[in-house]
Amino acid sequence: GQAARFLGKMLLEGNDYETAVRVLNLADKLDNATIDKIVDIIKVARTTEININSFVNIIKKHAKLDNSYAHYQMANAFNEGVGMPQDKMMAYVHITMASARVYGHERDKLIKSRDELRGLLTDEEIIMAQEIIREEYRR
Repeated sequence: GQAARFLGKMLLEGNDYETAVRVLNLADKLDNATIDKIVDIIKVARTTEININSFVNIIKKHAKLDNSYAHYQMANAFNEGVGMPQDKMMAYVHITMASARVYGHERDKLIKSRDELRGLLTDEEIIMAQEIIREEYRR
């Protein structure tokens, strides 16, 4: 996992996205810089649609592994509709998950974003989002 993390990062820097996807799927953790690089590739569609979808799945995988930065980037992706359909409720879910795992000024910033997103949701969407969050915490 650790070797895949470092090799995957090198492959991203060398623009070998197809191999990077295969290698990063084996990574045990991703650092913020690697996640940022993946998000940048997704935003500007620098590779094939298959690779872009695979990169999105890598970010999702690391969010499920409780990487707060991956949750933050998932929130941004859902909020902006980058790499997936725009979905304010799912953006709220991911920003809430991210804010639960960080402290200090970083948490304050995430809480502010979470509250802004909450203001855009209906009561029903908030209830659904809370159910998703509870289910994620049970895992």
